[in-house]
Amino acid sequence: MKYLKIFAFSLGALLVTSCSEENKSFNTEAGVSVDMADSQITVKESEGQFFVPIKVDGKANGDVKVTVKVEGTGNNPAQPFEEHNGEWSGNFILVSSTLTISPDQGEASLEFSTVDDFNINSDRTFTVTIVSAEGAKVGTQNSTLVTLEDNDSDPYERIQGNYKVNCFDMNGTARMFNISVKGVAKSSPYYGVLLNVTGLTSACEPIFVGDGSSMQAAFEVDPETGASMLYLLMPQDIGKCTYADDLRIWALNGYSTAQAEVPGILSDDGRTISFPEGSMILFYAASADFSTQLGGFGAISDFSFAR
Repeated sequence: MKYLKIFAFSLGALLVTSCSEENKSFNTEAGVSVDMADSQITVKESEGQFFVPIKVDGKANGDVKVTVKVEGTGNNPAQPFEEHNGEWSGNFILVSSTLTISPDQGEASLEFSTVDDFNINSDRTFTVTIVSAEGAKVGTQNSTLVTLEDNDSDPYERIQGNYKVNCFDMNGTARMFNISVKGVAKSSPYYGVLLNVTGLTSACEPIFVGDGSSMQAAFEVDPETGASMLYLLMPQDIGKCTYADDLRIWALNGYSTAQAEVPGILSDDGRTISFPEGSMILFYAASADFSTQLGGFGAISDFSFAR
């Protein structure tokens, strides 16, 4: 929660120091309007960052500035994440209620972040409504209904989200970095069975290149304890190295190339995934076909995931 507080304070500073509009050249062409691109959007409560698009209709010869308001609606209204009497609470953060769309863009998006509450509740909703536009008229599709889909009643959905990894690197130095745990589409036969953990190669940047550092994990609910379990499956080919085109990153369970699982247990409050003491992932460089192995260049040990 403290990271969200820091984020919220930072937003205030960002808005105060935003660029002046004095040098903006706003559209003067007739027949230009702005609309919300979607009438409805549904995002998971654990999604983190998401975007609500606004589009310009017509051929503009300058910028269009749009201002929106956000209001909780429906039977369970979503509320902005704010401080009330020294306590922070709420369900979403909006970075800015205004945005400027240049004539060569045609569309831009409002940036939001969800705030996961780890409580079972009905879905929450809020509306984003265009209240004014400079350089254009407000069109007929002036609002979007956003549904924050609760994830806490389903164990597979509940374990998904953004985490901080606390660990030690191969030099024994304490490290912390961000990862995300995401599931597969509900239409997939692997829904409820497989997860993707993205960002673990942050432990060995800048060796890794690209944004595809996703490690596959298995998911199950322990039949005896009822605990949600995440199993990191190794070894895995999880990315490309910067040394040469044919070098890959291979994640090993310690120094072993044998098939293995590293089990993690989700805490009862849904905030932490704990792994056995002494667990280690070694990031290993090898040729694309793994015929040439160049050795380890990064590692994390004694790690846990927290949010």
